[in-house]
Amino acid sequence: MQDENTIFKDPVHTDVCLWLDYYSDLLSARQRQVLTLYFNEDWSLSEIAGQTGLSRQGVHDQIKRGVTRLGKLESSLQLAARDRQMKSLVGEAVRQEATGDLAGLKRSLQQMLDLLGEQEGDYGLV
Repeated sequence: MQDENTIFKDPVHTDVCLWLDYYSDLLSARQRQVLTLYFNEDWSLSEIAGQTGLSRQGVHDQIKRGVTRLGKLESSLQLAARDRQMKSLVGEAVRQEATGDLAGLKRSLQQMLDLLGEQEGDYGLV
């Protein structure tokens, strides 16, 4: 995982796409439109400028501000990071079940419950 300063300066394209999935409704309509066209539809700055009536520099500024906002939201809420961690734990649990590692499977399931904020006693994993 990247540190916060790196995220705002040079985010990974796939990170921004995932952040858009989680947080796009928290952006302004213009930022959401510009970021969606740029990151999800792979439009160029010129194409977005033509569609939105902004200058290329205006599009670039919207992208920078929008990505910074998404990065700050992810820094605060950690929804995308939690999603990645959960997917990793599910994969680990599947491997453990396939190999018969019941103790490891129980640990993985408990980590999933912890990630969801549940108590182990609620599901009989004690």
